[in-house]
Amino acid sequence: MARGIWSSIRASGRTQICARSDSFKPWHSARFTVDAPTIKNYLREVATENGIHEHIHFGTQVLSAAWSDASRRWTIKAVRNG
Repeated sequence: MARGIWSSIRASGRTQICARSDSFKPWHSARFTVDAPTIKNYLREVATENGIHEHIHFGTQVLSAAWSDASRRWTIKAVRNG
């Protein structure tokens, strides 16, 4: 699970600012402001290294997510875009 905190602030209409990477794979870049493809590549690398890339549903919008303590499961409502 990608647990890092990310800020998707648009700067100059072209770049995004990385607020913090995940602790198990720190962000190692001399630049604080990076473009979206750089962040996407970082996330893809993390997902692939941890064997979760094949479980990710791209092009999907999460409508809601609710945790159940009783069943210890998430119930997620999502819509696939396309």
